[in-house]
Amino acid sequence: MDFNTLFFGLMIIGSLAVFFYFGKFRASSKQRNRTDKIDWTVSLWSKLRSKKKKD
Repeated sequence: MDFNTLFFGLMIIGSLAVFFYFGKFRASSKQRNRTDKIDWTVSLWSKLRSKKKKD
């Protein structure tokens, strides 16, 4: 096992540890309950297609 394998392996393990540590925190209700949220129910492709029809 060379130094690159060890270094990048430790970097991956450290990144996953940070990701899972911060993943347990939840956004506040002020951030979650907004009136100007993005509508994720419509796909990007259908938005682009409808925009072209209007032009």
